[in-house]
Amino acid sequence: MLKRCAGRAFMQGLSFRNLSILVVQDHEFMNDTMRTCLEQLGFGKIATAEDGQAAFETFSFMLPDIVLTDWDLGSVSGVELINTIRRHPLSPNRLVPIIMVTGYGSLHRVKMAADSGVNSYIVQPFDIEKLVESLERIINFPADFIESDEYCGPVRRGMSEFREEPENQDPPQEVV
Repeated sequence: MLKRCAGRAFMQGLSFRNLSILVVQDHEFMNDTMRTCLEQLGFGKIATAEDGQAAFETFSFMLPDIVLTDWDLGSVSGVELINTIRRHPLSPNRLVPIIMVTGYGSLHRVKMAADSGVNSYIVQPFDIEKLVESLERIINFPADFIESDEYCGPVRRGMSEFREEPENQDPPQEVV
């Protein structure tokens, strides 16, 4: 079943003023850094969580327009969080755009994230321009969405052009 992600299109200039975003990072410094970047971009509402369980609880009552998550979140990984958002019967928005921002750049990890239903994958250290590019694409060109027994997430774009990269060795900045 294909669905269209709920996104807000912006004709000229990108405004995040009316958007809410949830940032999930287990390191306080990265949470603060991401919050500062997102404030500078003009996001209207920014919430943070430091682990997967708190993230799903915040997600459930906040209903953010976008989720940014790290891979390592303590007892619940970013992939497990994405699976919960995409497949849990009590998930309030299975179609929410999700961007993974992580230090892992191997093709194995990228595929795992894609299989869980991530919309975009950015390898740290990242620059704000790559984040803005991902946000623009998610907002202005939302992917069709697939819900099936095997997969729940956006139609995958661009996976075939990437090759295996060793962990932490100059991976591509964005791969999904």
